[in-house]
Amino acid sequence: MTPLEIALALAASLPALAFSSPPANGDLAESPTSGESGDRDPNEVARDAFAAGEYDVAAEAFEQAFDATGDPSYLFNIGRVYEEKGDLDRAVEYYELFLDQGGVTIEARKAAIDRVDVLERILDRRAKPEDEATPLPPPMPPQQPDPVVEMTPVRQPDPAKLERARRLRIAGIVVAATGGAALVGGATLGGLALRQDALLDDEEIALEDRRRRVDAVETYALTTDILLASGAAVSITGIALLAAGIVGKRREINRVSLDASVTRRGIAVRGRF
Repeated sequence: MTPLEIALALAASLPALAFSSPPANGDLAESPTSGESGDRDPNEVARDAFAAGEYDVAAEAFEQAFDATGDPSYLFNIGRVYEEKGDLDRAVEYYELFLDQGGVTIEARKAAIDRVDVLERILDRRAKPEDEATPLPPPMPPQQPDPVVEMTPVRQPDPAKLERARRLRIAGIVVAATGGAALVGGATLGGLALRQDALLDDEEIALEDRRRRVDAVETYALTTDILLASGAAVSITGIALLAAGIVGKRREINRVSLDASVTRRGIAVRGRF
């Protein structure tokens, strides 16, 4: 028996002297021995033969004891003998004969069933081909080398140019706001001029008041024209400065462009300044 089979058999087996302690009807009675070997009790002969490793002699002696007494414990012991011999098929056969007998206790039947279960598992394992050839997996296709990426170092934007662009944006915002304020002032004065001009149509106004209002209307109109013209010019200038600052920042940030191409070694990424 292989080490695994022995371990399985012993794990579910009775103690090592189970063959000498029948699972039913108590211990076997031993007949008194005489001086001649032929007068010895078959049970005693079987025990001595089993201890000496003479399993065929032990099995035959237990057979004689069973024929003489009909005690089913001898069938169990024969199964134990064949189990130790390694003839598991015969061992299972005698354990099953033992189970078919009457007058066997529940504990004894359970012990025999456990041994039959273990031995049948070992026999099933032996029946399976152990050297069955395992098909080899198909060869793996040759792997392509990983692409090599070549990159040109990316130049960082010039901080001085970024600062100049930032100042241009700030100046553009301030100038555009100033121009907008001038436009608002011009529009306000224009509204006042129109209001004063409308009051001149009143016939009840004295001549001196009419002259003052005419002078005020002319002053408002002139100032309105100046504010509107200058405000428009200043606003345009501020917008131009703001646009220059934004464009300068984007141009400096986007000054580095990358392009990729496939080379014989893989993928190459190049930078253009």
